[in-house]
Amino acid sequence: MPATIDVLMADPLKFLRTFPIKLSTAKASRVEERVYYGKKKNDLRFDTVMPNVDDPAKVEICRAHIVQAQHGAPNFYSLTDACDLMITSQLSGCCMILDKSASPPKIAHV
Repeated sequence: MPATIDVLMADPLKFLRTFPIKLSTAKASRVEERVYYGKKKNDLRFDTVMPNVDDPAKVEICRAHIVQAQHGAPNFYSLTDACDLMITSQLSGCCMILDKSASPPKIAHV
């Protein structure tokens, strides 16, 4: 059975329709070394602290860029090759801006 993160990376739209992600991002945008996630009922939770999951033995860990939502002018964050996954809080009237002209590309959640 593939790891949850492999399923997410293989077909993200299908995965996110099945498992909406809840994420708390209280710090600045960053690479988080240990993002814990696991299944809780019909929900997948990513967090930087151990989540309350149905089966703690099935909690998985990944390394991910966490992009913090910002109010006002875009605060761009560089997406380096430090990890293959970027997550952010729920889009609710806000948007993501990608600057592909930069190397590495930069992204902002505004």
